[in-house]
Amino acid sequence: MYKANLSFSQLNTYLELLLETHLLETVARSGKTIYKTSKKGFEYIESYKEIIDTLSNNSNNNNGPRIKGGPTIYWIKKP
Repeated sequence: MYKANLSFSQLNTYLELLLETHLLETVARSGKTIYKTSKKGFEYIESYKEIIDTLSNNSNNNNGPRIKGGPTIYWIKKP
């Protein structure tokens, strides 16, 4: 939450969305709920990387969009 610079409310909104779209799944470990990237989530990330790579390669002529970065994956523990 803090590393992503999100409020608790924003975090809950994003978690709900990611769970509803099956991009995240929950796992119970040692009495805690852990959110982890699902198979569908990893497929989405790979597709996203391909799109960013394609757009970045097309922008080498300095006329196209400049795109940097990509998704960061965090394990989030909730008591």
